[in-house]
Amino acid sequence: MPSYTYQNKRGKILLGHEIGKGGEAVVYEIQNASEVAKIYHPNKLPPADKLSIMAANPPDDPTLALNHVSIAWMTDLILDSKGKICGYVMPKITGGIPIHKLYNPKDRRTNFHNFTWQYLHRTARNLASAVAAIHAK
Repeated sequence: MPSYTYQNKRGKILLGHEIGKGGEAVVYEIQNASEVAKIYHPNKLPPADKLSIMAANPPDDPTLALNHVSIAWMTDLILDSKGKICGYVMPKITGGIPIHKLYNPKDRRTNFHNFTWQYLHRTARNLASAVAAIHAK
């Protein structure tokens, strides 16, 4: 496996298990950390200056004061063995439910019997506040 380091802290990144994979990147657990690493496929890497600007300007997380992370924003950039940005580190979110399981009526009825309209409204409000915080930056 290739070697990766943090841009601004700690040193070498030890990747763990793959969590997910998509068209632009692979997300891995980071060993002994409460963070995950998003490593872009070489042909899908956004411009380094875009990632640097995003890392330097995180949005204000609207639920952080409640000890709850609602925006898994990058906390550091990841460098490959040549020192080039190839991804980023973000908080590891555990215990969450994929949102499509909540907004899809069939899934909601099947898996979440007690999920009322009030909870659905709260979920929409929380999502809207997170998106608004991102757009504000």
